[in-house]
Amino acid sequence: MEQGIAIPGYQLLQPLGSGAFADVFAAQDLAAGRRVAIKLLRDRDPDGEDLERFRRECEVLAQLDHPHLLRVHSAGGYRGRLYVVTELLSGRTLVDALKEGQQDQSLDLVTQAAVGLGALHAVGL
Repeated sequence: MEQGIAIPGYQLLQPLGSGAFADVFAAQDLAAGRRVAIKLLRDRDPDGEDLERFRRECEVLAQLDHPHLLRVHSAGGYRGRLYVVTELLSGRTLVDALKEGQQDQSLDLVTQAAVGLGALHAVGL
């Protein structure tokens, strides 16, 4: 994950994870006074497919209101880097639940994720 990143209006607090072409950070929304998650496209030369995929994901998520999907607060770009700002969820991860032998909770987390993915597939994402 990259360090020293700045996005106006947000204070990046800590890295949360990485995906195929983006990093996710916990951040403070300075105007709204709330903690958020920021998914930031990596600083590399993304191909048109990566950019289109990221834009489409932002647009679709912003239009959906589903209990198993993150709510989008905003999206934009800064210094050529695209980002999306979403609600920040707290709680245990599936990996943590599995490591601790919590099969019932693990099944519940997988079920919730599957329902959310189903909602995304229903709108073509």
